[in-house]
Amino acid sequence: MSTVLPSRARAPGFLVNAPARLAAGDARAGTAGATATGHPATAGQPAVAGHAPPARRLLAPSLFLPDLRAATAQLLTEGGDERIRPDAFGFNRYGCATLPDPGIVELGSSTASAVSPAGFDAANRLLARLAGRPDSHMAEAERIRRELLALSGADRAEGCEAVLAASGTDVHLIAITLAAGPERAPVRAVMADAGETGSGVPLALGGRHFGATRCRGGMVDKGAPSPLADAIAAPRQIALREADGGARPAGAIDADFEAAVEAVVSQGERCLLVLTDVSKTGLVAPTPDCAARLAERFGARLTVMVDGCQFRLAPATLAGYLGRGFAVAVTGSKFVGGPAFSGALLLPGVAARRLRAMPLDALAGYTGRADWPADWPGARALDGGASHGLLLRWEAALAELRRFRALPAAAIDGFLRDWGQAVAGRIAADPRLESVDVPALARGFADGSGADPASDALAAGLDAHARGADRPPMPAWDARQTIFPVIARGPDGHPLAPAALHALWRQLAGHDDDADATTRAFASLAGGLGGADAARVAAPRLRLGQPVLLGRRDGQPLVALRLCASARLVSDALGQPDGTAAVIAASLVALDRLAELATR
Repeated sequence: MSTVLPSRARAPGFLVNAPARLAAGDARAGTAGATATGHPATAGQPAVAGHAPPARRLLAPSLFLPDLRAATAQLLTEGGDERIRPDAFGFNRYGCATLPDPGIVELGSSTASAVSPAGFDAANRLLARLAGRPDSHMAEAERIRRELLALSGADRAEGCEAVLAASGTDVHLIAITLAAGPERAPVRAVMADAGETGSGVPLALGGRHFGATRCRGGMVDKGAPSPLADAIAAPRQIALREADGGARPAGAIDADFEAAVEAVVSQGERCLLVLTDVSKTGLVAPTPDCAARLAERFGARLTVMVDGCQFRLAPATLAGYLGRGFAVAVTGSKFVGGPAFSGALLLPGVAARRLRAMPLDALAGYTGRADWPADWPGARALDGGASHGLLLRWEAALAELRRFRALPAAAIDGFLRDWGQAVAGRIAADPRLESVDVPALARGFADGSGADPASDALAAGLDAHARGADRPPMPAWDARQTIFPVIARGPDGHPLAPAALHALWRQLAGHDDDADATTRAFASLAGGLGGADAARVAAPRLRLGQPVLLGRRDGQPLVALRLCASARLVSDALGQPDGTAAVIAASLVALDRLAELATR
């Protein structure tokens, strides 16, 4: 069980989880050190002042792979921008290895996860097929689109089509381009603030290059106008949290979104309204009802896209959005637990039919012909070359999504309830930790399409004494909170500063400058405990969601880490005896370690 057990066992067939230690300056590293962010310092670029290169660094699990599996590992890092590429130590920008890492507990799905053994094997099988039939990438891309539509619930919406993309940020660039239409009418997006979505999202929605490289190749200047920028204005951003980090009332957020959309349309621009479900800290904004009202009011002048890149959506919820005519952006690398990055834009049937002939040449650096449906005329001018990396990453993600969708919805809901209660209770009980305000997820679907039919069917069959005929259906599992932001207090009782929290995040995952000292410290702590407490402290490496800025307190930035459930976590919990207890215990270990390290 890759996300729970502190196993050092051999992964299926090929991979030994034996993280190697490598002295800085080793020829295999290719650099003399690393910057403060953990990325290797390039030639002529010293490490950031005050952050000396570490003497030792934890490498990705390795190493003796047959050629095909080595090619799979390499391709999983290609077909994207610089965020996906491993540094000299084998980790991408989010601290994830390019190979499965069964020795780490994955609780950071709001950011990213390492590829699972099952996902890697699925990607490897796809590469074997592609190697045997080099001309089959178009057919494989079409198969992946069809399976994604089926597993996500999008195939319940008439005529829905899927467009593959290298990342969620790429999806936003594609979406704003489509919102401008074939005539490239002036368009502007209205979105949640970048702190809750992603730093590159405002650039993408503004028609600008959001990285130094493009997924289809070529160096660019980050922030510079792309070929699309002549019709695309900088987006308007709406704050979701108060200045002190508390969640703003939904009504106030809706009012700000409405005013921003009105302003955009009144000045003659089309508007792309981005409804975030959910944000980095688990928020939904604006409310779906607000978006529906605005769509009805402004008609063709307004396009609504749901930023569902976290993919914390039950099939009926996603289908409900599409049924309202909203496009939906998803990724396979957040909740689903596939490797970073893999994105998709799900287009409702009406939009797909209207846009299929739109020329896409301006997107040439960010998308290829195989990313679009085979019968999409507007994509014919795009490069027909394969993006094997993107296909392999989606194949790995679909392996996890397939496993998750096979579980009963009621069982998923029950696990998330129990897990969430345990996590929330642990945070509340420790003065070294502080919970972050995350309002209950109430999407407000007036017709009930936010409920999961699988849950409804089960609920309908319950004993009449347990559920009367006049009671509403069971809620979908996606009404449960699955992202728990948590503030860690230092020895002085104040929240840790951003740099200290980032260092702690790295330390938990085994990327700290003195992992051996950390191991010794927890061995000592465990020695003073007994039974289950000692077992909880003596846990494997832990990956939480990266620090996120909430606001300011006492004049200082207020940041939080995030402890997250994922499809992989749920599948592991429900897939074996005592799995739920093991997953909950591992999650509590993460909070134990966070609190202990914060106050050291």
